[in-house]
Parts: sequence; C-alpha cells; structure tokens
Amino acid sequence: MTKEILLQFAKDSGVPDMTRFASDLTNPGLLERVNADLKEANSIGATGTPCSSSTARPCPERNPSTSSAR
Repeated sequence: MTKEILLQFAKDSGVPDMTRFASDLTNPGLLERVNADLKEANSIGATGTPCSSSTARPCPERNPSTSSAR
C-alpha cells in the first residue's frame, strides 16, 4: 500500500488530525513500537485482529460469516 493510498484511506475514515497522522507514518519511534507489537503477535500465533489471549496460546481464526452468536 502506498503512502498516498493510506493517507486517502485515513481521510475517508475520518481521522481528525491528518497532519499528525502523516507525521506519525514516518516517525521511527512509532515504527519501532509497531514492529515490536508485530513480533509479539507473531510469537503467540496471532493471525489478525481482534485477537486476545490471556494464556499466550494461539488465537483461533474466526470467520464472522460462519460463526454463531454465543
């Protein structure tokens, strides 16, 4: 995804501070935090969002179109 497409998506989604959003895209500190989160997610087998685990076991994949309400 290009930066231009991401910026347009953010604008279309109603991000209130586009100047900050654009700045954050190139912030090395934020990139480091995102990469750390991705590394942790990969280590527990997370395959998407939302995913939560209190046991550090992999989260099963869910398909909303085939899941029933509980």
